[in-house]
Amino acid sequence: ATQVRQAYKGVGERSLNMGRSFARFGALFTIFQCPVEKVRGRTDIYNPVIGGCLTGSYLARNNGPYAIIGGCASMGAISLVFEQFMGTH
Repeated sequence: ATQVRQAYKGVGERSLNMGRSFARFGALFTIFQCPVEKVRGRTDIYNPVIGGCLTGSYLARNNGPYAIIGGCASMGAISLVFEQFMGTH
């Protein structure tokens, strides 16, 4: 019984941490993507890709230039895939 409680407690803590990370990512993505859309003056597939790139770059900023480039490329690509499946607003 104690092991089961410990296991559930660990799952709960990991879930909370993952939820916080996802919320942080979502907030950062919105902070970057909305101004991009405003500056560009259009709503298209490039805004979320640019927002994803900026978010990935920001999250990797402490790990050096290669990490920043990788963060930009990976988050931009993920944003593109999401947009392809979900469509533009």
